[in-house]
Amino acid sequence: MKTTKQSRDSLSLSRLDQVKVLSDSRRYKIFEALARTPMSAKALATQWGLEPASLHYHFGVLAKAGLIRKVSERKVRGTVEKVFEAVAKRVHFTPGASSGKASSAAIASRAMEAGLDDVLSAEARRANGETALLEVRRYLLRITEQRAESFRIRLTALLEEFESANEAAGDEYSVTLAVCQRALTEVDKC
Repeated sequence: MKTTKQSRDSLSLSRLDQVKVLSDSRRYKIFEALARTPMSAKALATQWGLEPASLHYHFGVLAKAGLIRKVSERKVRGTVEKVFEAVAKRVHFTPGASSGKASSAAIASRAMEAGLDDVLSAEARRANGETALLEVRRYLLRITEQRAESFRIRLTALLEEFESANEAAGDEYSVTLAVCQRALTEVDKC
């Protein structure tokens, strides 16, 4: 089995157990929340308007898979409140590397679902008269595999440049990126 390469910025998923854990939409959202701000299950549940017990199990599953880690704990009214953080700001994976089609599709679906949630939230804010940047585009490119890889690398570098700026006075923006080779249909061949 391959080992998981990790740094504080990025985690490359190559273990089937990690892909399966993040293919659950609730755990994917917990991972994203903890990538932004370390917190306890209780704090996140309060933020989301849920009962803490509904998140404790998912925190345990994420920790067992090595996707989050405990950074501190404190006594609160006779119980121990554990604060966790994600092991990386973001995850990426190579579909099929270790996970099979179903798991790869599930985790890609979670990432796209999170992006769609952000789009719907921005649209709702705009409908309420608030200012919210919202841009959705889809491009179909006809380029060689080498140029596609170069394109992916350049886009990733640009996103990482902006992500590392981490401007204290700035707002948070969501970018969901999928670069994939598309199968041609009969209509495309005409």
